[in-house]
Amino acid sequence: MTEVYSAIHAKAQALSAMGLRALLDMYIVRKIGDNGTFRQKLDKLQESGFLSAAQVVQLEPALDIGHAAAHRGFFPPPETLEFALDVVESLLHQDLLGAQSEKVGEGIPKRPR
Repeated sequence: MTEVYSAIHAKAQALSAMGLRALLDMYIVRKIGDNGTFRQKLDKLQESGFLSAAQVVQLEPALDIGHAAAHRGFFPPPETLEFALDVVESLLHQDLLGAQSEKVGEGIPKRPR
């Protein structure tokens, strides 16, 4: 994320979009491995319970922004890039909260019966 933020601050729109796409790919590979197309990977993430249907709907255009930047020379306008950044940050934040919630839950005393 640090490099993506640096690219955003440098107004490197295409590079920022490609970095967000790479972060999404790293998240996917960590969760389910590197098998299939991005579409197949999103489906598998949803089937595995890592993503909701609403998250898939948000991730598709965020990935498409990165695809277009990497393969078609797309320079996303700031509001488009901001959308992709929000989607990726939200996904990573939810992932971190999930890991933390297990630790926090273990430290809470159980209600006596």
